[in-house]
Amino acid sequence: MFDFRDFFSKGFAFNQVDGSVQFGQGMARTDKVLIEGPAANITIRGQADLRNQQFDQTIDVNPRAGNLLTVVGAVAGGPVGAALGAATNAVLSKPLGEIGARTYKVTGPWKEPKVEVIERSREKAPPAPAPGIPPTVTDLPRSR
Repeated sequence: MFDFRDFFSKGFAFNQVDGSVQFGQGMARTDKVLIEGPAANITIRGQADLRNQQFDQTIDVNPRAGNLLTVVGAVAGGPVGAALGAATNAVLSKPLGEIGARTYKVTGPWKEPKVEVIERSREKAPPAPAPGIPPTVTDLPRSR
């Protein structure tokens, strides 16, 4: 029997929460809280002002696309469709998961937070040279 609660019930089902939160001076701060769920993994960084009920957080959402492919396959094609969805997931899970991944900046009051999508960079920028040290040839941007 298929379990569709992750897709149709309220809230976010999760298997595990890992990380630490520091409380002090009316604030809750974290460098990383990871919530692992069957539908997605979510990472939360930032702070919440508990007194003034304000957010200032960055949230990474990485869907588990493979689970969705298996469910869609089962709905569309029964057991054969589920098998095809699972096989497709095995081959394409990383690219599909990256396609649906998003980073959000959440700021403002708890009752009406402002949620913005932040572009994820494909490549990491090279580290900046230390102050007072001239950049080397490898530090300079390449012309295209």
